[in-house]
Amino acid sequence: MIIPDGVKEIGSSAFENCKTISSLSLPVGLEKIGQYAFASCSSLSCQLNLPSTLTYIGPYTFYYCTS
Repeated sequence: MIIPDGVKEIGSSAFENCKTISSLSLPVGLEKIGQYAFASCSSLSCQLNLPSTLTYIGPYTFYYCTS
């Protein structure tokens, strides 16, 4: 999954329980990822490059990402 340029925030529980996400690319300019945003995304297996603009990662953002 590629989060498009211009996105500043990923809301709480935005992709929670989404079993089809296997990779994730975060855009430069992203400032906030809400709590549980990617929780229980059991297929998510990746190395993340966090943009320098990111100032907040909510609790349990990647909770139960078992891959």
